[in-house]
Amino acid sequence: MTMSEARGSRWKRVCFFVAAFSSALSGCGGPETPELADVTGVVTLDGRPAPDLLVSFNPEKGRASDGVTDKDGKYRQQYLFDTPGATLGKHVVKITTYIVEDDSPEALKARERVPQRYNRKSELTAEVKPGPNVINFELKSK
Repeated sequence: MTMSEARGSRWKRVCFFVAAFSSALSGCGGPETPELADVTGVVTLDGRPAPDLLVSFNPEKGRASDGVTDKDGKYRQQYLFDTPGATLGKHVVKITTYIVEDDSPEALKARERVPQRYNRKSELTAEVKPGPNVINFELKSK
């Protein structure tokens, strides 16, 4: 075998192993993101915008998505930090006071403003359909 034949044979083996290794890795990307849809809305409590609430959409199967209401009560669901949306299908929705975990006097004084029927014992449901979804929640404190 000449030097050039040996190089050609070695090159073919390298190409084969690179191709085989690449195809083996293609299935190792982790779980795929399910089909998502954009979900936005407004949360009111006793007819007024409800800021600083955590809105959690919990599907029958799979990962929940969360959003936090702004000063106007508006929220947008996030499936992952950099991936907006919620999975398609039926969800139990839990809305609770959003508490930043720190030792500030504000955090220590924070208390749940939302009745249990909207969070721990939630009666809220929503169905996420393909395309943009606007889902508003009108909560009552009594």
